Amino acid sequence: MKVVIASGTYPPELGGMATFVENFARRLHAQGIEVSVVAYGKEDSSVSQPFLVRTVRRGRFVFMRYLRYLLVLFAHAKKSDLVYAQDLVSSGLPAACVSLLVRKQLVIRLGGDFLWEKRVEQGKTQAPLRIYYEQSKDAIEQFYLMLYRFVLSRARLIIFNTEFQAGLYRRYFKIAADKISVVNNPFVTVSIPRSEVKKRIVYAGRFIQLKNIELLLKAYAQLSPQARLVLIGEGPRHDQLAASASALGIADRIDILPPMNREALLRYLAASQLAVVPSLTELNPNLVLESLSVGTPVLLSSENGLPPTVRQHVQEFDPTSISSLREALREALDPIKDTRRAEDWRHIEYAFTWDDLTQRHLELFKQLVK
Repeated sequence: MKVVIASGTYPPELGGMATFVENFARRLHAQGIEVSVVAYGKEDSSVSQPFLVRTVRRGRFVFMRYLRYLLVLFAHAKKSDLVYAQDLVSSGLPAACVSLLVRKQLVIRLGGDFLWEKRVEQGKTQAPLRIYYEQSKDAIEQFYLMLYRFVLSRARLIIFNTEFQAGLYRRYFKIAADKISVVNNPFVTVSIPRSEVKKRIVYAGRFIQLKNIELLLKAYAQLSPQARLVLIGEGPRHDQLAASASALGIADRIDILPPMNREALLRYLAASQLAVVPSLTELNPNLVLESLSVGTPVLLSSENGLPPTVRQHVQEFDPTSISSLREALREALDPIKDTRRAEDWRHIEYAFTWDDLTQRHLELFKQLVK
């Protein structure tokens, strides 16, 4: 079988998509699959790793960027059995066009929503993803939804990493059930002892609008906890968060730290009183699983894509309500309840390895390529 993966990014660029594509391609190659990757990058390049990775320079002009990407992808798709795109727009749109031209099977993987994320970052909406799709749309949004429908109609199979988004898209875009499959993101627990817990509340992730960190600052400011608030990460809202903390009078109770590697972050979480994920919508919050795996209680936005088996062990709050998060923080910081939850949550068993993910993909791919 020959597979070309169409991606919006690839290492050394950071991000979940880049990491997923590199790891998945390596595992496909190890299984004897002839795999190649086409992705956007800072410059045009062609590298063997040992599979071929072609990057297309983004450039200033969107139309030319998409055209150059389409031409490179076309050359690879002609020699492949299947095109596997990682989103609906940056890689999905060229992939849909190419699959139409070369008559090859198209599979789409979705773990986010480009349009909703774009509108949140532009300040056009503060609605959670589920509510956003219930609202009326302007002309720009209608244009993007038209592109969505074209790409979805071309796909033979759409792989979601959560039931939450699969259900939302099935209802809104009227996708047939036999075109949808759910394959969770890989997650492997590690054994790190929870000891010498410090009084601190931890957020770890990107500093962007949809992560809703300002709500956490406002809720924290209405309490007088001994626990410090620690924000770990980077992003375009770094300076705004520091300014907001000063304006709320809590700058002396907050630490803003750079990103940590996974092992360092897990050890930091294991020594922390509480983790918080305040996102407007968090489809696949690895921070929750990582925190629970080391016994650290978690507060999580109620708009999330975690399976029920995990959600039942997490305290949720309304991501549009300061008071909801404030009261959740107040209860979670109760020392008696904190101790009981840490002991209970540490025993949650949830694991889905890279090998599990690769085997499930191969089963799906082989059904399409016979």
